Amino acid sequence: VDVFAFCSNRAYGIPAPSNLAAGSTIDIYWAWFARTEEQVRQHIDAATHELRINGVLIENVNQFRTRVRRSAGEGSDFVTYWYVPFGPLTAGNYEITYTVSWARQITDGYLYYGPGTSIPFEQERCTFTVR
Repeated sequence: VDVFAFCSNRAYGIPAPSNLAAGSTIDIYWAWFARTEEQVRQHIDAATHELRINGVLIENVNQFRTRVRRSAGEGSDFVTYWYVPFGPLTAGNYEITYTVSWARQITDGYLYYGPGTSIPFEQERCTFTVR
């Protein structure tokens, strides 16, 4: 089951899973969009992603990143996704926490991120229950 790492932020409109049973496995996913392929690559090169499940750090998440490609639709941005496998899950409550920071200033063609900007890092979360 794909679980959006930012599911607790209702602005994205992607809810937490509600049908997970003990023994399920998940892919925790998120994406980075930018106007140009080069801007996506700048994010990849400068970003540090910290992904935790119930406080436990998931190492080496970049090995689960897709290739950079144009997103759907004419004149669309470029995008890369991360799909980080986790599980099998036991019954209980889960909290995914996600933080990204940048080693240097970058842009996605819309906003600036990193040191010296109004967005030096981003944090998101997703909470769900496994039955």
